[in-house]
Amino acid sequence: MKNDLPRLIVPINVEAFCVNRKIQASNFLPAVTNFQTLPYNKGAAAQKPFLSERVLAQPFSPGTVETGVHLHWAMPDALMHGEQTTSKTAANRGLEPRAAMRFPRLPDRWLITRTELGAKTDGNCPTASWVVDSRYVSETISSANAGSSAIPWENSNDPEFTRPPFRYLGRTLPLEQWSAPGQESLLTELTAASLGFIQASAYYPNCRNVFGMHHPAPDKPTEYAYTVCGWHADPSDDPLHGKTAEEAAQALAVLRWNASREGAFDGVLYVGVVHSVCWDPDLEPAASASLTAVFGNTTAEANAALHEAMAPRRSFALGSQLHALLTGQLDLLHEPGGELRVQRQLHQQRFSPAATGTLFYVADAADGSDALGSLNETQKQFLNQLNQAEDERVIRQVDASER
Repeated sequence: MKNDLPRLIVPINVEAFCVNRKIQASNFLPAVTNFQTLPYNKGAAAQKPFLSERVLAQPFSPGTVETGVHLHWAMPDALMHGEQTTSKTAANRGLEPRAAMRFPRLPDRWLITRTELGAKTDGNCPTASWVVDSRYVSETISSANAGSSAIPWENSNDPEFTRPPFRYLGRTLPLEQWSAPGQESLLTELTAASLGFIQASAYYPNCRNVFGMHHPAPDKPTEYAYTVCGWHADPSDDPLHGKTAEEAAQALAVLRWNASREGAFDGVLYVGVVHSVCWDPDLEPAASASLTAVFGNTTAEANAALHEAMAPRRSFALGSQLHALLTGQLDLLHEPGGELRVQRQLHQQRFSPAATGTLFYVADAADGSDALGSLNETQKQFLNQLNQAEDERVIRQVDASER
């Protein structure tokens, strides 16, 4: 049966970055995470612990990037917000999470069409197209997923960690070579949390072949336009597919999307264009600007320190006022001794005490190490109830002191 329902077009932001042979490719920052460095046995050495220092890029470490045009597109804000059901409990005097944070499914199939504006002949411009499979996963790197970042992966029936605990996410293929991947080669779901950390979709080195692609440009100057069109390969992931007119209106209200018509939709298309991308393999890069680095305990503190470093003559007043504004204490500056009060309050925030109770655990009689693994389920429940009772006692004590 023919489906005459329209699709809702949601605009997305697309950016193109040209890297030619005149630019030092090693000057680019690397991916934030390198989960392919997670340890596993490989049939020889004993399993090592999973530590964040193994996967996080070191500060100021260099990365590499190939010459050509690099495309990156952003996800709609509505699909980057998670929800978590909560319930009120006496244990924490407020809301306690009842389930894991859930994020909407992201579009996972993209058609990218390049139009070569600089090669127009007979009124026509040459075009080429690629398909990006954002949910595609692989244990190895090939020409289709070159540059893909690794994501954590749990292997079933592998207690000795003999298989890599990661997979490379995403692939890019020319349209004429593409065929739909099998279900066994796809991530179960693609959300804002699938790439290892929430901000990964906004950072090209961590989402290449997922929400970005690399196009090797020719050895001659030309001009391009790129059109990016994405959708949900599984219609059940689509926020509007299969909904009645009333349900679609409710979904649009939640997503904060506006439609030019009322009624039901067949689904959503995510579309963006970047135009007039000028490619020149011999274009000299702009002179690099000086770098100023600052450090702070919080983002607000680092931001204030950066302004102090950039404007030293008026640094104290500007930095103090900006820090007070970002921490909600600007009104204190107008009171007697306000500047000192703000500084004292900021100092207390860094070293404020936190009420804690006693954490009970079962110790090995021989060496005092944690013996939780030796307990049965009933004993573990008793131990958990004991620690919960201790938490409630501390909360009651804090409540009494505040009153």
